[in-house]
Amino acid sequence: MSSLEVIVVDNASTDATKDVVEVFTRGILPLQYVYEGRRGVSRARATGFRNSTGRYIAYIDDDVQAPPGWCAAICQAFEQNAEAYHGKLAALGGPVEPVFETGRPPWLTADLEQYYARLDLGNALQLFPPGCCPISANTALRREILKDHPWDESLLMCEDVELFNRLTASGFVYLYVPAMRVSHFVPAERCTVEWLLARYHSEGLYQKHVRHGFLPKARLMGRASLELLRFSACLLFGGEQHRLFRRCKLKFQVGILEGLVKVWGVPEDYRERFKPPKSG
Repeated sequence: MSSLEVIVVDNASTDATKDVVEVFTRGILPLQYVYEGRRGVSRARATGFRNSTGRYIAYIDDDVQAPPGWCAAICQAFEQNAEAYHGKLAALGGPVEPVFETGRPPWLTADLEQYYARLDLGNALQLFPPGCCPISANTALRREILKDHPWDESLLMCEDVELFNRLTASGFVYLYVPAMRVSHFVPAERCTVEWLLARYHSEGLYQKHVRHGFLPKARLMGRASLELLRFSACLLFGGEQHRLFRRCKLKFQVGILEGLVKVWGVPEDYRERFKPPKSG
């Protein structure tokens, strides 16, 4: 793998990241350290791309561990499938298995695993199904794709969703590669119901940034309003099974509506302004 380049983007850290990277540059790996002082994962990914020279750009996060053969699997999948999809193969993605610092939470059901970056479509090479895309912590894209469709550096989260939405709208497809399997470390502080509810709410707030134009935002508001009613009814009349999932989905829809209300000019203090007057 003499053509392999490894780029570590230090995204405004205040620890010993640079010193640790320098240890690994002493003849162990062809490794490049790049400092990006503007916080934000989309900016870090874009900075890594600008400093790269490779035909394929593979991304992995600092809390993800890839096994031997990860890079080889990416190159092989691109090379062997480049012609099969008539130039529309934009990216690859592989399985991601969470590794919990304190063990898997007993309340964590399969329908809540997405925010712990779990992805597993099985052991067969296949296209990602409609509505599903690679996870940015374990993905690879063709260089020309990122050149023509760059990361949106204004985003502080959901940058992968926004990018893959644009690529999907342009007719591109993504290939699921089982040999790209990685493990994702989940620290103890993220293994709480409170953290999960807050994450769903934040993700909902940010949906306004991944929908461009009036009509997509209007459709998003309509769907969120209907889903809010549906999941509220499920909480009132549904059983206990998957109750936490419904609470999380409610937080998500509320976040969407709050974000869109702010987009369309309602003042930040709208809650205070629209409070009913006190009686007496």
